[in-house]
Amino acid sequence: MRHQRWLKMRDALLKAEPPAGQAILRRLPCTALQAWLAHHAWHTAREHFRGAELAAHGEHEAHQAWVIVQHETAQVHDAVTEEFWRVRTACPCLAHRVAQEYRLIYTALTGAPLGDEPDEA
Repeated sequence: MRHQRWLKMRDALLKAEPPAGQAILRRLPCTALQAWLAHHAWHTAREHFRGAELAAHGEHEAHQAWVIVQHETAQVHDAVTEEFWRVRTACPCLAHRVAQEYRLIYTALTGAPLGDEPDEA
């Protein structure tokens, strides 16, 4: 069920012109954006193995279609990340506090920041 909502949001943002896509994102609560980002992380990990399997088994056409979907999904991820971290930089909501604490824990454990680390204010 959640995956279907994730796909609907992804498809709506891909179909929308940039200003309309930004308007869609601005109407969503921070918790919805954070949930999408969390789902994206899970889905991306799963898709990594699926892509490797397609490539390893010589399924060229299926792998090319997979690459296109991953590229489109990355575009949506960038838009959601932009809205969550950069547009709402001063947001004190629980979703932002939890996400920031997760980043601090990740950095402490790995020694490396996450790739879409928010700019320091």
